[in-house]
Amino acid sequence: MPTRRLRALTPRYKRNPHSRNAAPMQLFVEAAVEALAFRLHGGAAGHAELCVSHPFPLSRCPLRSLT
Repeated sequence: MPTRRLRALTPRYKRNPHSRNAAPMQLFVEAAVEALAFRLHGGAAGHAELCVSHPFPLSRCPLRSLT
């Protein structure tokens, strides 16, 4: 999901484990990201269709089996 779409959600900030000098990680609640994806893509069916037609492998797409 594009970063601009994630601005609608509130992230939790955690220290970056790879480098203390790097920017903190922004962590999002998975259920909130999924709900936003459903809203943006026209519900569960629209999101599942996007997962199937996406040019990159989406192995974690929860609704891939619906189509």
